[in-house]
Amino acid sequence: MPPLLTSSPAPRFRETLVRTYKTTDQYQRDVEVLAGDRWQVAQVSRRPPSSGVGRLVGRTPIALVVRLRPELVVTYTRAVTPPGTRPRHRKQWGVI
Repeated sequence: MPPLLTSSPAPRFRETLVRTYKTTDQYQRDVEVLAGDRWQVAQVSRRPPSSGVGRLVGRTPIALVVRLRPELVVTYTRAVTPPGTRPRHRKQWGVI
C-alpha cells in the first residue's frame, strides 16, 4: 500500500526588527504593543553612548560632565508565512 500523502503547512520565514531605546520605560511600552503583533524579543544589548567630537561641540560645561545612559538595542523576530503560500481551506457544507 503506498504511503498516504499529507498536506504539510506552508514554510515559515522569520521577520526581524531592530529598535533602539533611550530608556527602559520606552522599551517596556513598546514590548507590550509589539507582543500584540506576535513579535518576540530575540536579543537585548546595551550600547554605550558615543563620546565623539560631536558631543563636545556646542555643549554647556555641565553637559560635558554628565554621563549619558547607555542605549538599549533590541532585536525582535516573528514567524510569518510568505504571501501566496497560505493553504487554501475547503468550504465545508453543513447539513440542513
